[in-house]
Amino acid sequence: MVPYGCRFWLQLWLLGAGFGILRALYSARAGRSACLWGNLSMNLELFLQFAAQQWILFAALIVLIIMLIRHEGAQGAQALTPQQSIGQVNSNDGVFLDIREAADYKKGHIADSVHIPNSKLGARMNELNHYKDKPVIVVCRMGQTAGAASKQLLDAGFSQVYKMKGGMMEWEALQLPVVTKA
Repeated sequence: MVPYGCRFWLQLWLLGAGFGILRALYSARAGRSACLWGNLSMNLELFLQFAAQQWILFAALIVLIIMLIRHEGAQGAQALTPQQSIGQVNSNDGVFLDIREAADYKKGHIADSVHIPNSKLGARMNELNHYKDKPVIVVCRMGQTAGAASKQLLDAGFSQVYKMKGGMMEWEALQLPVVTKA
């Protein structure tokens, strides 16, 4: 599992490594052809040559790509936009589950949301039993930690669990209403 703080840097590194490989292929071809993909077999040879010469970096890139794919696959529930989340809650009598800490929750939260901090979700999950067969939209600060909480709910038998893309930051960016009283 990739720690939350490292995710951005990992994605940036993967993007840079991918561009580095393409740049190496393009540089080698620049003198021969104006088209990067003009001679695919030559580009494949250059790619394999690069992989053989820089095998440690190439192996690290492959391992990191696999880790990122596995991490993303283990994120639990389907992600919904704030507008889709509102639709689910309104049409199917669902609930927003805010898993942020109390200080963040008091600064502003979605009206009628249930507040259970992520650190206490396992112990207080019985408070959500009324919503086992209804949509539960998990909301965090930026949409990153909601995946683990939604997976926990799915494992506990909740049938309709979603995470909100972008979390409260996206909600506020769209200027949707927030309640500042606890």
